[in-house]
Amino acid sequence: MLRFKGSEMRSLLSFLLFGSSTFECIFSNMVHELFFEIVREKQHVFCDAKDTAPVLELKRIVEGVLKIPVTDQVLVRLLDDSNTNFLPLDDKKTLAESGFTVNNAKAQTPAMVALMFRGESAPVIDELSTPPPVPDAMRNEAHSQDMKAKKRKLDSSGPSDEPETLIKTSLKADPEAHSVFTKRFEFTLDSDQCDKLKAPKSKRAQRQFDLPSLGPAVEYIGVMDEASIDKQPILPSETGWSESLIRNFESEEADKHRADFLNIVTRYIDLYAQPTPGCHSYRTVYLAHALNHVIRTRNSVIANNRKLEAAGAKGLVPDELVESCRDQGFVRPTVLILCPFKKDAFDIVQRLERLIFGRDSKGSIWSRERFNEEFKSEAPPEFKTRVPDEFRELMTGNNDDCFRVGIALSKKVLKLYEGFDKSDFILCSPLGLRMILDGEAGKESHLISNIQIAVIDKADIMLQQNWEHLSIIFSHIHTQPSRIDTDISRVRQCYIDGQAKFFCQLLLFSRYRHELFSALMSEHSLNFRGLIMQNNPCEGTLDKIEIPLCQEFRRFDVENPSEQAVARFNCFKDYCNASLLPGTCVVIPSYFDFVRVRNHFKRTEESFVACHEYAPKTKITRARDLFYHKIKKILVVTERYYFFNRRTLRGMERIVFYQLPNHPDLYCELINMASCESETRIHLALIWLILS
Repeated sequence: MLRFKGSEMRSLLSFLLFGSSTFECIFSNMVHELFFEIVREKQHVFCDAKDTAPVLELKRIVEGVLKIPVTDQVLVRLLDDSNTNFLPLDDKKTLAESGFTVNNAKAQTPAMVALMFRGESAPVIDELSTPPPVPDAMRNEAHSQDMKAKKRKLDSSGPSDEPETLIKTSLKADPEAHSVFTKRFEFTLDSDQCDKLKAPKSKRAQRQFDLPSLGPAVEYIGVMDEASIDKQPILPSETGWSESLIRNFESEEADKHRADFLNIVTRYIDLYAQPTPGCHSYRTVYLAHALNHVIRTRNSVIANNRKLEAAGAKGLVPDELVESCRDQGFVRPTVLILCPFKKDAFDIVQRLERLIFGRDSKGSIWSRERFNEEFKSEAPPEFKTRVPDEFRELMTGNNDDCFRVGIALSKKVLKLYEGFDKSDFILCSPLGLRMILDGEAGKESHLISNIQIAVIDKADIMLQQNWEHLSIIFSHIHTQPSRIDTDISRVRQCYIDGQAKFFCQLLLFSRYRHELFSALMSEHSLNFRGLIMQNNPCEGTLDKIEIPLCQEFRRFDVENPSEQAVARFNCFKDYCNASLLPGTCVVIPSYFDFVRVRNHFKRTEESFVACHEYAPKTKITRARDLFYHKIKKILVVTERYYFFNRRTLRGMERIVFYQLPNHPDLYCELINMASCESETRIHLALIWLILS
């Protein structure tokens, strides 16, 4: 039979389908009327019947819901838990005469009935029909409200040892900053405002301004009437954070950009920024902000749980109280942090630990040893040749790019490797998350339906991994789940209305600007509080070129951006027919473009070798050697291969950039690698696009 949590349930009627599924029915004491719920897996149907109704009417209800003909049903009352001692029910007798009365509900005595079949085999059960409306008598009666309150208590996702508050809130917090969180979900959006947020960013009101340290920025104003940020930077004491969080935050290493990040992030405004190399304060800021958000969210849930329990104990849960206690989404996780490598995740967890427990105290962390074993940085590699500092930093540490960890916050414990449905944070790489959203590990897109803060940390590295993972993740985020395991009466109305994307803060950090980053923010930054994009002018990299060269720019025009891939390839073919000479290295940022060019060279029987990210090391070594000794005329290189290897490509006399590299420094690095005699210049060709 079924197992039920706790002893709060009222009298139970279980339909047991022998050899197949089990169905649960809940009775409630309502003036000669029996209410029950048929549950099949995650689906349910509310039904009711008078206690004076015959058993035949109950069988007809089963027929309407489970599609089992009345003539094939045999209802029996179980006299004990053995499932062998039972009494057949007479179709002509009433439910009361058969033992299903209000007395069962009052005494909380289970009344069990089994559903058996006539014939040799059980019929096929289709999916449950669409649930009918809840009976009117269940809506506003005290007994019904009491039943709902008790069911909420059973369905609560919070652990039984949750404290009243996770961390006490600061008494000295600025009231305006304190209200940013509390008023965030109180803001209601009408259809016109939603349409405005979904419209292209170019149609929004914009404001140009300078940030004290980050420099020029552009703000795409949302639908708030109030000013988004103040000219004066906000102080940690004005954020509404807890005193301990403020103390631990201020003990972290700061830099000149921290005040600007704090001023924007703590106001729940979307941000696209390019921190300077060596700047890590942005990570501390968004972690402290996310930590405060989780603390207040969990405190709100716990406080509302107590309100509902207190009202339920008095026998009345008003509708107004139920509506005021909508404090959750469809699932628990509210913060999503995407980072490229395990070494970044390790640093994030260390910073979280210091923000929660401080630098000196050793807080309790679940699965610390397992996490250290899997994520701790390895010994730094030895570089045989001189490499850029940026590459040295990239390759130092644990560079595993497939991971996902659920993190839950309790009063004195930071829980690592918590189940995602019980986690507050989801910390993962794009590949690790995609595998459970749309991959071999499952389809768990419901886990990111409640994300309220989404962070893309080091987007420039993710661009070199596989940007498609990000595109797929954000196509799944905030989609309403197909199954709902939480109490629907606790779900915020904006989630039910499909407006979750307008209440999510999106933060993207990258070392440089890129059109794909701007495109992602333009499409998925729908925050009603607006978006700020750092707009520093590009300094350029040509001054880093150390050898004489002749640069040739091959321009092509297209009217439709979707046609640029084909147009670029045609332009490249025209160039190859006229100017492709021995000693030419072709650099291609996209692997898809690389496949197209490689196939073209094969069809034309061109003398070439290739270095790409999927080639084995032995094949790469042989290709470089054949090109250097001029046995092969052309070397085709993908940007991703070079980015993660930085091997010297000897023998280059000409370079063709299929398009500008995604990483700005690679342009100069590859040019400086070319062979150049004292009286000659390296020839360089760049194919670039102008949109008509």
